Parts: sequence; C-alpha cells; structure tokens
Amino acid sequence: MTAFDPNWNDPNGFSSYDEEPPDQGKIQRRLMLPAIFMIVMAGFWFLYMVFVTIMFSSGAMLRAMQQMVADADPQMQQSLQPMLNAMSGDPRGMLISNMVGLLITGITVAGGVSMLLRRFWGLALAGSILALIPCYGPCCGLTLPFGIWALIVLCNQDVKQAFA
Repeated sequence: MTAFDPNWNDPNGFSSYDEEPPDQGKIQRRLMLPAIFMIVMAGFWFLYMVFVTIMFSSGAMLRAMQQMVADADPQMQQSLQPMLNAMSGDPRGMLISNMVGLLITGITVAGGVSMLLRRFWGLALAGSILALIPCYGPCCGLTLPFGIWALIVLCNQDVKQAFA
C-alpha cells in the first residue's frame, strides 16, 4: 500500500479516516448569528438610505429644512443657515453618496443571506468586509463587530468547505 491509497494508515498513527467530518448543524449555528445581525443592521440602513434618497431627490428634505430654519429663533437660524446652504447646492454629490451607500449595504445584506444559505462564500466574505466600513452603516460603525465576527467565522476551514 502507498500513501495515496485511501485505506493506507501512516505508521505514526495518522489515518485519512481519523478526522470526523465537520458537523453541518454546528457550522450553520456558527454562521447564523453574525449573518442575521449583518442582514438586520445593513437592511435597516438600506431602507433608511432609500428613504433619504427619495426625500432628497424629491426636494422634500430641502423644503422641510427651509421650514425648520424659518420657524427657528434668530440665533438658531444663524447656526442652521450653513447646513441649509449646503443642501441647496448641487444635489449630485449627495445622490452619488447615497447610491454608493445603497450598493455597499445591498452587498452586505446579500453577504448575510449567502452566509445563511451557505452559498457563494466570496459574496459572504465581501459582505463581511463591507460591514467593516464605519461610514456606511447605522450609527457609524454598529455593523463593525458583526463584520469582524463574520470574517472570523468565514475564515474557518470547515466553514469554507461547507459552502457549496
């Protein structure tokens, strides 16, 4: 018998049959919590970004801000005026920023879903990495610990092999 024979036992006591195959239920449980947190956090932020994009592109946000400045006392008007001036300018920068945010949070949600389904390991990894970007998520970094957690779980060899 040779070392390439599947029934070969190494004289040092190691065999190709010594290791138990990874428990699929255990792997699913390891993936579940970070995936759910990534989906929930990025999903809420995605919905918020859609709302802000619609409000901004329709002009409703600018009108609401103008009304707020008009109703404020003179000292508050003075401090709010720079923000109003910034919003009154060219809206393309804000819209491009929102579109980038929608793309990032969309990939993060898709990555979380792929973790739950154990499909497309690369997409799950990309979603976990994008969850680490603090500027595109709820509360400026709330997805960060879940992105780290997901990366740690996804880089485990048994978890990698469990993806179809």
